[in-house]
Amino acid sequence: MTITPDLPVHFLTIVHNGEPFIRYHINVLNQLPFQWHWHVVEGVAELRHDTAWALANGGSVPEACHENGLSNDGTTHYLDRLSALFPDNVSVYRPELGKMWEGKREMITAPLKYISEESLLWQIDVDEFWTADQLCSGRELFLRNTEKTAAWYDCHFFVGPNLVVDDTKADGHRLSTNWLRTWRYTPGCRWESHEPPVLVKSGENGAPRDIGRENPFLPVETRHEGLVFQHKAYILQKQLRFKEVYYGYRGATMNWLLLQKQRDFPLQLKEFFPWPFVANGTQVIRDIQAGVHALPLPEEGEHVLETPQDLNLLSRFINRMALDAYPETPSLTHSETTNKALATLEELFPLLPGMRVLDVGCGQGPALEHFSSRKLEYLGITLSEDDIAECRAKGYRVEKMDQSFLTLPEGSQDLVWARHVIEHSLFPLFTLGGFSRILRPGGFLYLEVPAPETSCHHERNPNHYSVLSKGCWRALLERCGFRIFGDVDYSFEVPAGPDMYWGFYCRKN
Repeated sequence: MTITPDLPVHFLTIVHNGEPFIRYHINVLNQLPFQWHWHVVEGVAELRHDTAWALANGGSVPEACHENGLSNDGTTHYLDRLSALFPDNVSVYRPELGKMWEGKREMITAPLKYISEESLLWQIDVDEFWTADQLCSGRELFLRNTEKTAAWYDCHFFVGPNLVVDDTKADGHRLSTNWLRTWRYTPGCRWESHEPPVLVKSGENGAPRDIGRENPFLPVETRHEGLVFQHKAYILQKQLRFKEVYYGYRGATMNWLLLQKQRDFPLQLKEFFPWPFVANGTQVIRDIQAGVHALPLPEEGEHVLETPQDLNLLSRFINRMALDAYPETPSLTHSETTNKALATLEELFPLLPGMRVLDVGCGQGPALEHFSSRKLEYLGITLSEDDIAECRAKGYRVEKMDQSFLTLPEGSQDLVWARHVIEHSLFPLFTLGGFSRILRPGGFLYLEVPAPETSCHHERNPNHYSVLSKGCWRALLERCGFRIFGDVDYSFEVPAGPDMYWGFYCRKN
């Protein structure tokens, strides 16, 4: 079989009353950079075939847990919305109206006839949380090792919102390892069982070949790649109530509630879950003790889809835009305007020795000269290497720093001087918020910007991204907690014609 870099992934989830877990997955899948499809099989299954063992425990399908064989906790409505939003990526399968699935094997079999391509088949139970990075890494592992047929994984097995098992010294079955979840799929594969999951294909002589045990990645290999998922098996009381009735786990809810009240760990899980699959020696510890950062459940009322925040894309964009920075060579117009602005500043906000001042976009130091002469604790910042070299040659203290990502402590500055810099910001509201953050209460901001639509057409400058109207600037400043108590219009003539700058004198509330 030839595998290409276009190796698609088909995810498989069976779910009944899956709130709130079901709402976690689409926000992860929607970040994946490869072809994927999510097959969601909804409904309650009769206790037959793989799960018939529960009948001997007194297990049953409670009528109160379903409505005509489907979920009654909002999952059905959620899946309807999901499939409508993502018709090309999400398929929902349900039993005939009013009926239940004839066991879970029928549930997992339902999507197979619709998977008509060589791919990975990845089972994700509704309470099993993976990250997008893990899913990408897992797929890459199969791309690099075309002979591998399946993958087994470790998990962080949760028995409370912040409790996990430590069964490294368990005497028998371990809950945290040997989870078969991924298969290299070809059309014609079929399920022989769900518990345990056994996917087979016909061999050369017609005998079924167990794909999961033919040539798989073992847990030690996938763990090395960081592919350890979070299995939130017992973190909500409703999970215990359902399993207590459906599987016949008598006393499960009461014992789980008792476990959540404990404060001294580790504890023996067998003392609270005396079921056959819980081995002696399996301990319960806090997730923080295990070094596990628990992925949060979706909050109540969260939308079907959150906009994924790929901050790497934003970072690359910011770095690309930073190439537009240019040295700010002195000019008569700027020098005269700087002197006027400083004189007005001194009238409104007298600068006393020792005051802390940040000159944002300091250029080659016209304002730094004034701050230095007044014996202020000043710092100039810029992205231009030429300006940094020029300022340092004059003995000024200057650092390379982005105005939108200031690394100064909160409330550390008395004055932020920001003359002709914020028009270079990609997101001026965020940048102004940063100015406010580093100013002490009552601290002062001087902001000066070019006016739009003058003869100079500042809005068309290659690295001017925020050339806004005066009303817009006033609104942004006020939104960021500044009170404007003075503004100045600087009107002058340039060779192209009339031009104008606006200066805003502001105090932090």
